[in-house]
This record gives sequence, C-alpha cells and structure tokens, in this order.
Amino acid sequence: RLLLEEDPVSRALLDKTVFHVVPNMNPDGSRRGNTRTNAQGVNLNREWQTATRDRAPEVLMVKQAMHARGVDFFLDVHAWSGTVPFALGPYHTPSITPLQSALWQRYEQALARANPEFQVGNPYPGGGPPPGGAYLEMSWNYVSENLGAFGLLYELIFKNNDKRPDPVNGWSAAKCKYFGHGTLQALH
Repeated sequence: RLLLEEDPVSRALLDKTVFHVVPNMNPDGSRRGNTRTNAQGVNLNREWQTATRDRAPEVLMVKQAMHARGVDFFLDVHAWSGTVPFALGPYHTPSITPLQSALWQRYEQALARANPEFQVGNPYPGGGPPPGGAYLEMSWNYVSENLGAFGLLYELIFKNNDKRPDPVNGWSAAKCKYFGHGTLQALH
C-alpha cells in the first residue's frame, strides 16, 4: 500500500514519515524452514537485549541502524499457530508513560476499525508479564524501552480466525495484506 501513488493514506503518511522496512529479519533461518531461529539455532526474538555478532548478527545490525537513526514507531510481524490474530503494545515496559498507554489504546481501537479481523484486547497467550515486567529481549519491548518508540508486535495466524471464520479461504495471504492496509490506516 505504501507503494501505491494513488492511495491518499499512503501519500499522507509518506509526506511526513520515513519508513524503514526489513522484509525478512531471518533470511538464513527462513531458507532452512525456521521462522524464528537463525542458522545458529538462535531465536532472534529473544536476543534484542544482548545481541552479538556471533549469535544474532541480524538483530545487532538492525539495532545499530535504529539507534543511529532513531525510531518513533516500530512494528514486528510474526506468524503463530493460534487461531486469533492479535497485537501487543508497549504497555508492560518499565518506563511506559501515560502518553504511550493512551497511544496504544488509540492505535488498538483504530486498527480494529480499519480491519475487523483484529479484535481489541486479545491478551498474550499464557497471560504475559506483569506491568513493568516486559521481556526486553523481545523486539517491540526492547525498542519501546531503549529507544522511546511506540513498539508493537503483531501475531498473525496460519489457520482460520476463530472469531471471524472464513470456511472457504481460512486465514490467507490476502487477509495478511489487508491487515497491513489496516495498519497504515490506523497509523494515519
């Protein structure tokens, strides 16, 4: 959607925003069929606090670029084996401010308006950490805490969406595309 010159939302965002996109954080792992672990077998979403050139050079390079340029908004998109897509904001980071909490709530509502596949308030499976106890090894928490950005995680699904099932197509590549469209709408 960002590449569509006739899209007024994209044009408005690009007039005031610079987007840096990493289309695949884990190319060597992906080539081997791994969604989260690189060629060394390291889960890249548990390396953000302590990434090294030997264990997670992918994370280290992206972190260095973000620290050099600065970040206002950060989105990490994953796929998971659950049956409801969800998003998590920075609300468990130790330094969260009332403004960040309000931004998260506003964004979450805007995303739900932009795409009904997303339901507000789906918790992290297993309950997640207590307030202030965010796992800073995970990307969106690390970026929120250490760069002061508005960090988010999307967990998109492989299966059908239990809350909005589609018996013909299930959760499809097209639904992922429209989730991305909704993301830009919510940002706008």
